[in-house]
Amino acid sequence: MKVAVETHAMNEALLYYSKLGKVTDTSRTASFDYVVEIGGVSWHVEVKGTTGDPQEILLTPNEVQHAMEYPHVALFVLSSIEVTRDEQGDVIARGGKRAIFHPWLLDQAQLSPIGYRYRLHGSSEGLGTPYRESEVEPEQT
Repeated sequence: MKVAVETHAMNEALLYYSKLGKVTDTSRTASFDYVVEIGGVSWHVEVKGTTGDPQEILLTPNEVQHAMEYPHVALFVLSSIEVTRDEQGDVIARGGKRAIFHPWLLDQAQLSPIGYRYRLHGSSEGLGTPYRESEVEPEQT
């Protein structure tokens, strides 16, 4: 379902931005989804899709860093996407409401940390020894 929603949002953003300029898909190689040439300016567009209400979106650390550093960033959000299945059971995503922030001026006060990174291995003392299934003998009954 997630892939269908993201693909639908990407396709809708492509339709929108292709009317404004030349669009290049960078979603597999960069921390943003499209480069759009508009009036001699390269805009980096981040695309987000959701089935829910567009109150908030999830951003990766790289997306946040890029939005803070690059001067011409836009955000395309497609929310309230309807998801169904066809007769073969394939997921179909359609519809949605567009919210376009062009330019997107990332407001750091609106960012909320939602997780932590936990290092399992390292040189620090007290980390313990990782459990390995092959090192544990099964109980004898």
